Amino acid sequence: MDNILIVDDNHAICQALALMIELHGYHAIFCHSPDAAIEIVTNKEICLVIQDMNFSRDTTSGEEGKQLFYALRQLQPNLPIILMTAWTQLETAVELVKAGAADYMGKPWDDAKLLNSISNLLSIYRLSQQNSQLTRIDSERMSVINGADLCGLIFGSGAMQRCVDLALQVALRCVCDDHWPKWRG
Repeated sequence: MDNILIVDDNHAICQALALMIELHGYHAIFCHSPDAAIEIVTNKEICLVIQDMNFSRDTTSGEEGKQLFYALRQLQPNLPIILMTAWTQLETAVELVKAGAADYMGKPWDDAKLLNSISNLLSIYRLSQQNSQLTRIDSERMSVINGADLCGLIFGSGAMQRCVDLALQVALRCVCDDHWPKWRG
């Protein structure tokens, strides 16, 4: 189940968002301060963050939210972050969206729009995670293939190079997929 972190100093907003999110099949975790949010993202697997922009009483500058956003970006550069505030400032919104914020919404929010954004962002996040994993696996396989000991085999044709590469890929696949013992007979 996808963990979505809600960061807002208003307890009622946290509870309302958590209820809405959980009714749609996600797991909500919430906290009320930037420090708590950083601790949660550091220690738990979070797939998306919905964060307020102001945490101190009578503050509307959005500076606290900007600091939290950049701190979360340093911890997890690909983590989708939706920014929410009752005090929307165009310059701040543009700056943070350019810096990688996934969405910027005003309060009160539109439930359908927020849920659609969450669904889309989680799909993109999962695909990004899978792509990173496949790229890493492919890179590991290529390093094994490139580092293979060919026992002094010398060849000059492109066809032979493709044949050797194919043989190495088959051998690597057998070792990686535990098929090797079946082939030894």
